[in-house]
Amino acid sequence: MRQKLQYLIGAPIFAATVALGAATGAEGLEDDQAIFDQRVRDVLIRNPEIVLEVFAILEAKNDARERQRDAALIATSREALFKPAIDEAGQIKPVVVEFVDYNCAYCRRAEAEVATTLEANPDIELVILQYPILGEQSVDAARIALAAKLLYGDAEYLRLNEALLQGGAPAMERIDHFLSAMGFNVAELRAKAGSPEIDDILTTTHELARRLNISGTPGFVTRTQIHRGFVPADALTESALRHVNAEDMNQ
Repeated sequence: MRQKLQYLIGAPIFAATVALGAATGAEGLEDDQAIFDQRVRDVLIRNPEIVLEVFAILEAKNDARERQRDAALIATSREALFKPAIDEAGQIKPVVVEFVDYNCAYCRRAEAEVATTLEANPDIELVILQYPILGEQSVDAARIALAAKLLYGDAEYLRLNEALLQGGAPAMERIDHFLSAMGFNVAELRAKAGSPEIDDILTTTHELARRLNISGTPGFVTRTQIHRGFVPADALTESALRHVNAEDMNQ
């Protein structure tokens, strides 16, 4: 991060220096270095917007390059991320894939943003991937959630996911009691949670996160973009609804 900041701050000053040199011509370049440095400083002090303008341009270019890299990552993992979600008209549906840890405070905060996105855009499909990275309590909750998915289907899985995120720390600390209050068969969930099938699912998700350079939670992936961290509803919606490319359409 420090190197990135040094680059982003240093590059505008360098660009301003070059611009000043071009403006002053050969005579300015032949001045004593100390005098020239002072002139650069004076220009930047009188016109601080130069630094801000160049900084904004560099930041935009950096964001564009990062999006291109992420698009390539999505392309190489498309099969693992997206099933062929087709709407009634035969079109590819927009999808939001969320990497979640139930002990993650930002995941809990993001739950309201995800709910807002889905409420306003019911065609968006939500896929929850269990990515427990914050301790044994996280792993336990992830296993139970996956057990609910395998035993009772996607609707109950998403219901439990929402409840755990909204329940926060109290739900995690008394998770068996919480599950029972929701009407789940705790013994049945516990038995399934320890199965090799769930071991395989968790291993696959961790490997997918590694390939996508997602090291924390929440992480969101749409057909066009990777968001590493909390995302407000408007940005998540825009990303999910952005035009998909031809390769997506051929799934």
